Amino acid sequence: MQAIKFVTQVTAKGKLKIPDTMALPKGRVEVIVLSENGNGKLRKRRKSLRQDPFVGMWADREDISDTIIFAEDLRRNLEQKHDRRR
Repeated sequence: MQAIKFVTQVTAKGKLKIPDTMALPKGRVEVIVLSENGNGKLRKRRKSLRQDPFVGMWADREDISDTIIFAEDLRRNLEQKHDRRR
């Protein structure tokens, strides 16, 4: 694998700027980002929660009158099962 080193900027939108004058090889490449600031941890962009297929999954259920209480009961039951296994 060939290594090419250059210094560039990452935009506010998280885009990596690659100089137009660089002759980059075609095909699959591996990119390693070394940051001068920060703790070296990269944040993953989260998609909007509204785009999640699980949002609204109980909307048409007639047997669930209060989704918050229903979710709390599910969580509590799962935790109790987990506690009993110990």
